[in-house]
Amino acid sequence: IPYDLLLGCDGVRSPVRRAMSSQLPSGAFESEVRLLPGRWKTLHMDMPPDLESDTVHATVSPSAPFGLFTIPAPASKPACTIVSWSTDAVPQELLDAKTPEELTGVLKEFFPKFADVPTEAAERF
Repeated sequence: IPYDLLLGCDGVRSPVRRAMSSQLPSGAFESEVRLLPGRWKTLHMDMPPDLESDTVHATVSPSAPFGLFTIPAPASKPACTIVSWSTDAVPQELLDAKTPEELTGVLKEFFPKFADVPTEAAERF
């Protein structure tokens, strides 16, 4: 398949980049690693009941200053929800939440499906 550009976004320790570099002649493959603007925190809790439990979910809201990326976990373990935002739009209300109730309130405002945050998960956030 002919191509002009191949994008691989599989991380700083990219197995794709390593494979390409090892298989192609010297100088035939160029790569660049960049730090993208953004920050994240994780929230470990059960997947909301109306989301498929064996599927990765990206959840956005036009009014939210952050997004959610939920990764399922093996049976009997909580899913991992990555809460991410751009460094240009810091979700101060989210970061200022000091109690489980405050965190739940912020999540409920933007993502009602994720409003039932267990106390332990909120405290670790």
